[in-house]
Amino acid sequence: ALLHERVARLEQRFGAHMASEERVWFPRFAALAPQLASTLDSLCADHQELRSMLVALGVRLGRPDVHGHDEHLVVLARDLVDLLRLHMRKEEVLLFPLLPRALARSVSARALKPSSPDPEPNPPGATNRPAGDRP
Repeated sequence: ALLHERVARLEQRFGAHMASEERVWFPRFAALAPQLASTLDSLCADHQELRSMLVALGVRLGRPDVHGHDEHLVVLARDLVDLLRLHMRKEEVLLFPLLPRALARSVSARALKPSSPDPEPNPPGATNRPAGDRP
């Protein structure tokens, strides 16, 4: 049960990480280096496969009565780790060198956006006292 919970937590957290790469970082890298389009497509395909593998691992953990359970879990876990290593290596080699430029571009874009005015520090009738100290 504990292992099943940990895999579920990994699925949730890793899913959020991959979603942010797909939503935020990959588009930035595509804008910086259009020649990486096929690489980014491959990384997104890795994400889909990693998601599927995590789901399969969770399902398999929930069915310990199935014949060959332990062996299948070992194969799933090894495949997951192998794909994750390959995926991370691709990111390290192809994307990480572009990270300073992607970050600089992001910071520059934010600096050029007009900012909304700061709210008044103390609107009329407001107090700086914590809610529990108010009359």
